[in-house]
Amino acid sequence: MSKHLYLKTFIFFVTIFLLALPAQSQYLCGDANGSGAINVADVTYLVEYLFFGGSEPVPYLAGDCDATGAVNIADLTYLVTYLFGGGPAPCANPTGTLVDYAGCKTFQKESDSTPPTQDCIEYDYDGASVLSIKHVNTGFNCCPTTLEAVITIEDNLITIDEAENLDDGGCYCLCLFDLDMEIINLPPGVYTIEVNQMYLQGGDEVHEFTVVLSSSPSSGSHCVDRDHYPWGYFETASVDFGDCKTFEKASPPDSTPPNQSCIEYEYDGQDVLSITHRNAGFNCCPDELAAIVSIEGDIITIEEVEYLYSGGCFCLCLFDLGYEITALPPGEYTVIVIEPYRHQDDEPLEFTINLSFSPSSGSHCVERSYYPWYYYETVTVNYGDCKTFQKATPPDSTPPNQSCIEYQYDGQDVLSITHRNAGFNCCPDELQAVIRIEGNVITIEEVEYLYMGGCDCHCLFDLDYEITGLPPGEYTVKVIEPYRHPDDDPLEFTINLSSSPSSGSHCVDRSHYPWGN
Repeated sequence: MSKHLYLKTFIFFVTIFLLALPAQSQYLCGDANGSGAINVADVTYLVEYLFFGGSEPVPYLAGDCDATGAVNIADLTYLVTYLFGGGPAPCANPTGTLVDYAGCKTFQKESDSTPPTQDCIEYDYDGASVLSIKHVNTGFNCCPTTLEAVITIEDNLITIDEAENLDDGGCYCLCLFDLDMEIINLPPGVYTIEVNQMYLQGGDEVHEFTVVLSSSPSSGSHCVDRDHYPWGYFETASVDFGDCKTFEKASPPDSTPPNQSCIEYEYDGQDVLSITHRNAGFNCCPDELAAIVSIEGDIITIEEVEYLYSGGCFCLCLFDLGYEITALPPGEYTVIVIEPYRHQDDEPLEFTINLSFSPSSGSHCVERSYYPWYYYETVTVNYGDCKTFQKATPPDSTPPNQSCIEYQYDGQDVLSITHRNAGFNCCPDELQAVIRIEGNVITIEEVEYLYMGGCDCHCLFDLDYEITGLPPGEYTVKVIEPYRHPDDDPLEFTINLSSSPSSGSHCVDRSHYPWGN
């Protein structure tokens, strides 16, 4: 027989022998007796092996229920807990997820048991396989798109990496949230929990501690003190504020123009700083305005907030706010004012003041170029009933599938406007036009107020209003209609108002309800 034939014969028989061997890598973890199922017989089998010299599990690693690489009493405990105590399946990998979160937290409005100077982990273990974790007062951006928690478990180390998603840009502030997390398939044991947080600063203690999770339900908590923003004690300053400001009617005229946001301050030389914020932007109808003041070293952060318990209005406007900071020693401070409606392209309201031992005062202003800052006027609107075209006598000259502006200018400073077929709820309590004039652009925003709830229908109205103090010139008129369908053209046009009386009209077709034939 040739050498090659001997080699081929040898390889053939070795292959047959290997195929005949049991597949050691294919087994059911916990099936110690190799029966193909996990049950009480496997417990008996492990007891015989561990205490009475019985046979090894078949294969050996089938008895390694906790996946440590060895078969011992811990595996027997693991298997008993799985079969009788609702524990995790043998060799099941523990996994953790973020279940829910809540915030940004406003401590002054709720009875929170954990003060904002503490960062706490609360945990609850069911004694078998589920560990519930609540992270109380963890810091994130005030306006995250989503919050995330990536949980990894390696041996007895549980690592929680917290993160935020700011697809929408976030806000210019940080605050505190509560995160709810859950880990399943976690057997009893001693574990170290380590939390990696985003906004810890130098000197802040890392949140790391050890827990003993027994086979009985247990719970506990671990807290660390936090001294840096967004943690820390802060107060809600009592705010005095008046009505939405109407600059064109101010008597005497307001000293702060509506395109500026200004802080005026006065210090008594000892410990009281009085602040007036001129032209602070808020919803037109707030139920309450507040200023949350936090002081860390030489930085005073003032976060202005509004509460709209009644829903607010569909508009923004400017207010003057007055509030007071007490127990503030003399020194140099940086003041940061967080305004809820400041546009991201506008400069933040931030400045440094030197509060000496003598009484002192001053002011700081920044320009504002976006709504609700700049000149505008709320015009009194005259209007009739919901229009019924088929019964009009004489017939209406503007068909119901058109929205039209008719205007008349006196050649000096008065522009009279009639809006034919303006669409609103059938039963408004009040209709208004908010008019803003920026350069040569006149923006007319039509709004409705439904204090009594309105009706389940829309219809068309004719509105009359007037703009005064408007010099001759060429203007672009933009009318914002609340019920214009996005597929319909906007009501926008250019008019040339000369020094002579003039008039005209501009119409656009409308094909969606409440317009149409």
